Amino acid sequence: MKTRIFILGLTAFLVSPIALANDSGVYGGIAVGRSSIDFNSKDFNSPSPSDVREGTTAGKDTGYKLFVGYRFDRIWAIEGGYTRHGNFQFRSTNHNLHVTVFDYSTSSWSLAGKGVLLVSERVNLFAKLGLSVNSAKNEYWWDSAGFVPPLLPGTVISNPTLASLISPGSYSKTTLSPLLGVGVEYAAWKGVKLRLEYENYGKFGGETSMGRATLSTTSFGVSYGF
Repeated sequence: MKTRIFILGLTAFLVSPIALANDSGVYGGIAVGRSSIDFNSKDFNSPSPSDVREGTTAGKDTGYKLFVGYRFDRIWAIEGGYTRHGNFQFRSTNHNLHVTVFDYSTSSWSLAGKGVLLVSERVNLFAKLGLSVNSAKNEYWWDSAGFVPPLLPGTVISNPTLASLISPGSYSKTTLSPLLGVGVEYAAWKGVKLRLEYENYGKFGGETSMGRATLSTTSFGVSYGF
């Protein structure tokens, strides 16, 4: 009998509004998930588009996100964060079977407005719309099976992408892109929420030298309201 009373009491506490996070105030959290990148393959050709025999066009890696936000009420909030998406590789093979490896690392700072649709006292859906400052670094080299073709004295490499034919190197670029996100939150305990979220960070890199890509993440996180 005591056990039954205890279970009923605990259940009543967990489902009561008191157990939920405050309707307004500051919150912060962390999330871990999977990042997916799609490369614009013609930007990574080695040594030129007509010479490409094959090349990867997408990649995945594990990333993490730190975020902080402020809830104005139960419907509206603003949220910012830092996301480390991970490292991705693009391998391009030309008609001579020479392979160039491009190592592409990415991260983002973001700020977005957040709108919430209340499904129940414990579950809500949300959408985010904002801006993301996307940083990418592209390091390239010939793999161990490749070799550097001999160049005549005085040869000038006019296209920066072709520099990979001579020696390893790197480029970096920061771009501004729209951020779109959707997800679901579950109030697991007083002040604590679990979330499953999908975010599209938009464009990374650039057409000249750097190489273009688009990236999205799917993550699972936990937040705490103060």
